[in-house]
Amino acid sequence: MRNDRLVIVLGLALAGGGAALAHQLLWTRRLIDLLGAGHEAAARVFGVFFLGLALGSAAAAMVVARTRPHPPTPASGPENPHSHPNETNSSDRQLLSRPRQKLPGLVAGMMRRPWWILGMMELGIAALAIPVALLPWWTAWLWPALGQDALAGPAGGWVKLAVSLACVLPPSFCMGFFIPVAAHEISRGVNDRGGRALGLYAANTLGGVAGLAVTAGWLIHAFGFLGAMIAAMLANIAVAAGCFWLGRRGGDAPQHVDAAVEIARHPGTGMALSRRGCQALAFFSGMAVLAVEVLLVLLLGLAIPVSFYGPAAMLAVVIFALAVAAGLAALPWCRRRDPAQLVVGVLVVAALLLVVSPWWFHGLASGLPSLVKAGSAAGFIGKLTILISLSFGLAMVAAGLVFPLVALAAERHPNDDGARAWGGLLAWNGLGALAGAELSYRFLLPAAGLHAAFAWVACGYAVVAVIVALRLRSLPGAAAGVAAAACCALLAVPWLDRLPVVNPHVGLKTHEVLAGREGIVAVVEHPALGKAILLSNQYLLGSTSARWSQERQAHLPMLLHPLPRRAGFLGVATGNTPAAALAHTAVEAVDAVEISPLMVDAARRHFAVINAPLFADARARVVVEDGRTWFAASPGRYDVIAGDLFQPWGPGEGRLFSIEHFRAVREALADGGVFCQWLPGHQLSAAEFDSITASFIEVFGSAELFADGFSPQAPSIALVGWKNGSLDWQAAATRCDHERRAGGIMDPLMRHGDGLQLLHLASISKPPANAIANTLNNNRVELSAGRRQIRGAGQSGTLHGGAWLAWLRENASQPPLATRLREAEHHAYSRREPLATSTSGRTLWAELPAAITSDTGADWNRWPGTLRPRH
Repeated sequence: MRNDRLVIVLGLALAGGGAALAHQLLWTRRLIDLLGAGHEAAARVFGVFFLGLALGSAAAAMVVARTRPHPPTPASGPENPHSHPNETNSSDRQLLSRPRQKLPGLVAGMMRRPWWILGMMELGIAALAIPVALLPWWTAWLWPALGQDALAGPAGGWVKLAVSLACVLPPSFCMGFFIPVAAHEISRGVNDRGGRALGLYAANTLGGVAGLAVTAGWLIHAFGFLGAMIAAMLANIAVAAGCFWLGRRGGDAPQHVDAAVEIARHPGTGMALSRRGCQALAFFSGMAVLAVEVLLVLLLGLAIPVSFYGPAAMLAVVIFALAVAAGLAALPWCRRRDPAQLVVGVLVVAALLLVVSPWWFHGLASGLPSLVKAGSAAGFIGKLTILISLSFGLAMVAAGLVFPLVALAAERHPNDDGARAWGGLLAWNGLGALAGAELSYRFLLPAAGLHAAFAWVACGYAVVAVIVALRLRSLPGAAAGVAAAACCALLAVPWLDRLPVVNPHVGLKTHEVLAGREGIVAVVEHPALGKAILLSNQYLLGSTSARWSQERQAHLPMLLHPLPRRAGFLGVATGNTPAAALAHTAVEAVDAVEISPLMVDAARRHFAVINAPLFADARARVVVEDGRTWFAASPGRYDVIAGDLFQPWGPGEGRLFSIEHFRAVREALADGGVFCQWLPGHQLSAAEFDSITASFIEVFGSAELFADGFSPQAPSIALVGWKNGSLDWQAAATRCDHERRAGGIMDPLMRHGDGLQLLHLASISKPPANAIANTLNNNRVELSAGRRQIRGAGQSGTLHGGAWLAWLRENASQPPLATRLREAEHHAYSRREPLATSTSGRTLWAELPAAITSDTGADWNRWPGTLRPRH
């Protein structure tokens, strides 16, 4: 192929790689919106994507083998001293001697022009991506038709797998064609085929980095997820046009290529790696690289905010390292040497670098300026790139060199052209990637823990180095592999196991650490917090010190319904919120839905003192499932549904504030049912809060705004709506009287209708001005909160403290007494003295409703603030 056409092909590879990684990112998110935000759903989509690539690559090798090549041009003279004027190489003889099958005209024409095949595949990607882009519109019926029982059973898993296969497998199958077919075409007529094919692979991989950066950094924000998917489809169409143009121009007449000449051009190169050996190494390379990638995502979660941006940036850095590795393998220095011998050294180096990388990571993460105080999104990405590159960059380049070197060795086998070599290897590599992710999640993390898992993967590299060295009869290589394996297994595993997964500088006592798909779940204890659950060293999901506030988050919606028989809770954490609902006398069933099995396990075994009824009462059921999916499968089932305090920047959690989710929840309510969505004011800006409120009102028509207490420092705010109903204060007061007489509720505010009114902030009948509703397409809340987190803004600009009080003065219509209570609590907090001992506290106590202050049956330790009675 001429150099000008080669440049065009490399450009198409760059664009195709960008479109492929953009699709993968967008498809994963789109299917998470439907199938659930758990890592199980993401892993399922990820696995189907690699399965499709593997099958497509294997099919490409077979398809290209059936194409009719142009008649070979005999090569002679000094370029190929071994040839005869009338000689063709063995692969050409096989192709020319094969009987020509009669095919339809269009198909026959395409089979003679592989670029046309690629063009059709690129158009196929664009066409087959349409169902994924429109997924929310054509699957709305799915979960209601399936129902709760089927969703919770084996049928639910099969349906999710079927949807993943139907949506992701066909377009990813088409993606698998590009490298094998293009490698075949650019290698024809060139004796040294490996350099061009590796350059193509490097360009395609580098395009993936650009695709991720453009999609995550610009397209999604500018055009939403649907617009970004359309842009990726247009990129596929542009690549298809380029492929059709190349096919129309015809191919370059190939020169005669002989495997013996290929070997003669690179002295010392032999056939020590058999075809099966190359395929086995390709499988191992994909498996090990993906295992490391999975572990690296969880490791980064210990140091950076767990949001949409961190994993995307990490993936871009890893893919860039793989592109660098492919470029290095394409250098003449590598191609002049025996790739089998180089593989041994690379495997040993990868093992040793991988063992020390977690230690480097922890040292750099504490030594660099704080990642979460970067000041800007660009600053965060820059620091994150430096951190990953310095700690894992060399290890990933070494690991990434294995596959390109194996591809070089495979291309030098007799009768293997570019398509057959690359198609088979990419297929095995994709299957290995699928296995590597499952290996990490199902075996390494539970058995070894996060840090030691890196050492076991490194040990795998060393063991494979020994096997390859013995196959090559290289005693020095085998000895180096044995030494590296011993270092990983005997020294690194116990050493890395001692690295912390919980910040050792904040005074937390660690009771237990659990590792799995959802990250690192630690049960910790602190003198000021009590016992709590810490997720990925970043976020506390409930604590025993917040017990009464969390119970109040169940009592409030339960008391606003006149007869709450069936209640559903989205989120479990420590479990005391859904457990509190069981104290209500009318309750017949409580479903608590939690996406993380590790969280449920931690709550059951470590927090029985505050959630015992949840796991012992026959009326209660704990379901491990995505909350949005569960309630979408429960039409007309519940009298009360309460949503927990979700982290707004958490991957997939912003969808729980979307119009689509609120609609599903409304459908899950019986007539007159109550939905209460709790919001963490200290984690939301005013614009983000307004976006959620606009989404809520779009579905429920209006919203009642409540708080769970009087302290403005970290306010929990409730949006409450009814299905075919409205707020009835008389009915709420009757419910409070009934539960007070029954003696099941001890909170002084929850025992009286006047107490509920003190927590009421406002009635909202229309969306806030200029607010943009949060949808699955724009994902506005999650992206906005995520950008704020990576800029290091923290609580700056959020609704807490004085900012929350200012917002209330401007927007709320709360009772004057409640306003003064909040103001007094804020001043008491600023002065670091309890409100009960101050003059203003005694004055406020005297103004509280007499029914509340004279209630001697209440437990006043549960009062939401520092004001206390003098009983």
